[in-house]
Amino acid sequence: MNIYYLIIAVAPILGYIAATQRKETPAGLLKMNTLSDVVSENPSWHLPIVVLGMFFSFLFNVGIYSIHFIKIILDYIGFIFKWIYNKIILPIGKVIFKIIVLIVDVLLLILRLLNRYFINIPLEIFLSVIKSVSPVVKWSSYFRSLKVIVLGFTAYAILEFLGHLFDLPLIGKIGGPFCIAISITWVVGLVSFDSHLKGKKAAFFATSVICLILLISGFVFGPNQLTLIHGWSGVITGLLYAPSVLGIVSIFLLTLTVLFITNVGVIYVNTIGESESFTSKIKGVVKDAFSRCWYFLWQPVFVVLIGLIISLIPYYLTHFSNSNLQTNIIDPILQRKDGKLNEMLELNTLKLSLMNDSLTDQEFKACLDTIKTKNDLQVESKENKRYREYFKSNIPLRSVPVAVLSNSKLKEEISKLKEEKSELRSELKKELKELKSELKDIQSYGDAAELARKNKQITRTKQHYNVLISSKISEISFVESCKTKYNLTYILILLGKAILFSVVLTLLINLYGYSVLPIYQMHSKSYLASEIKSANEKDRLQPWVGMFLIALIMVAIFFSSGYKNIFNSLTELFKTENVKSNISEIKEKIEPKVEAEKEIVEEVVAPPTEDSDVENYYFNCADGTIINNYQVNDGICDCPDYCDDEQMGD
Repeated sequence: MNIYYLIIAVAPILGYIAATQRKETPAGLLKMNTLSDVVSENPSWHLPIVVLGMFFSFLFNVGIYSIHFIKIILDYIGFIFKWIYNKIILPIGKVIFKIIVLIVDVLLLILRLLNRYFINIPLEIFLSVIKSVSPVVKWSSYFRSLKVIVLGFTAYAILEFLGHLFDLPLIGKIGGPFCIAISITWVVGLVSFDSHLKGKKAAFFATSVICLILLISGFVFGPNQLTLIHGWSGVITGLLYAPSVLGIVSIFLLTLTVLFITNVGVIYVNTIGESESFTSKIKGVVKDAFSRCWYFLWQPVFVVLIGLIISLIPYYLTHFSNSNLQTNIIDPILQRKDGKLNEMLELNTLKLSLMNDSLTDQEFKACLDTIKTKNDLQVESKENKRYREYFKSNIPLRSVPVAVLSNSKLKEEISKLKEEKSELRSELKKELKELKSELKDIQSYGDAAELARKNKQITRTKQHYNVLISSKISEISFVESCKTKYNLTYILILLGKAILFSVVLTLLINLYGYSVLPIYQMHSKSYLASEIKSANEKDRLQPWVGMFLIALIMVAIFFSSGYKNIFNSLTELFKTENVKSNISEIKEKIEPKVEAEKEIVEEVVAPPTEDSDVENYYFNCADGTIINNYQVNDGICDCPDYCDDEQMGD
């Protein structure tokens, strides 16, 4: 309570001192000089009252000085708050507001970009593809493109067949898609400019780029393969290291270029780059494709979606025809033939032993004919089943044609048959050797009947094996002659599938071609670049600072939430799994050694069996202690009393 009295007493004094120092007169202050002048000029009976008033005015002035002091204090507090507000709070608020504005601007920019690239552009492309349906379904347009597509698929089929002939499947796998790309490029140029000349020009440019890819591929892979055949391989591979790496990068980039040649490249080489050189055209197509890539990444998606709808009728008609061909014509014919062959095989099965002595020569000859006929029927049946399985898996429209039998498998089959033929000859020699040995034994004791029977057995054995060997030779000749037949079947299937695929896919490729030019013309300038430029003009810090702030916030959220713990737990789990796997690997390496050592120890310390000599297994020390025999003279005191026990024992 005393502190309040002290404040009341000190406040007016401090107020007076402050007013004097600041040379201020507090408002409402009663001046004592004025009152004294009034009293001195007009002394009267009310003088005591005036004197009393002067006393109360003193008290009033004390209060005024106290209030003035409080006012000064409040002014200072207000100044401090005003300074804090102006110098700290307001700048921080402006920075926070600026940060919020930067983040909000970037978020709005992202929303605008998402709307443009994931809603507006796809919708425009979708509508453009739908508008292209109308000319696609016209017969004149379809037939014009069909001829080009048939050429492309036929070239694909021929390359696949060449790859089969030379056992180089890469010929078809690499060259085939390039042929399709060239034909698509031709169709896009044809339908975009309504001119075969424009289509040929685009196709020629695509062919030139593909030839460049193949040339670089030959340079990269050819010499590196050749280096394996001589002692300088390491040196040459080292010399070709840098060019090889650059070559592979070039192949990759040029292959990506081919993908955009079928759309962007067709328009570019027939408009802007029509009079440019080959290298300038490649650079121009790459640059043009980069600026329009988003449009032409969406285009195939909508072309496939809409193209599948308009291709349903031709697809199902072709698929229905294929199924009928397989189920109603080809398979029944082969199945009937298979049934007849099985019946004939049953009829030509031997009912009795071939070496039966009671068989006459005519019956034996009939048996040999049965064996030969049966072998021929088995070969024919095997071939019929092979074709039946082949057509069953290759006739359906969705299946990709494969060879009836690859060259390597055909060679393996022929080699196997030749081995079987050699085995038959070896068996014949072995059996004849045994029979001749038996014949010599019979000749020694001169049994004429037995001798005649053994000679007859030798003759019939020769005839039997000769029939088997000749059948095997016939089978080898038949399989060797099948190569031409298999190749003709394969090439016909390939060409037939090429025509069917062309018929079905031409609508899809035509739709792709008709939608290229409208989509190409949609792009005038980069929306992303214009938005970034606009944001930068509005604020030179944007949008990079805003993106950086958003990234910082995302990192802060990640590390302040449970995601960090999840990440750490996954990392620890991964480490644990690695440790477990390493431990298991170490165990796999150590356990066999430990087991081997255990086996050695068990062999050394194995207890005696019932049949072993117990006395030879154990050694008795002089004091009666028994130790194992292998412990004697091992350099260690094994007997309890002294080491000489081992020498003194029994």
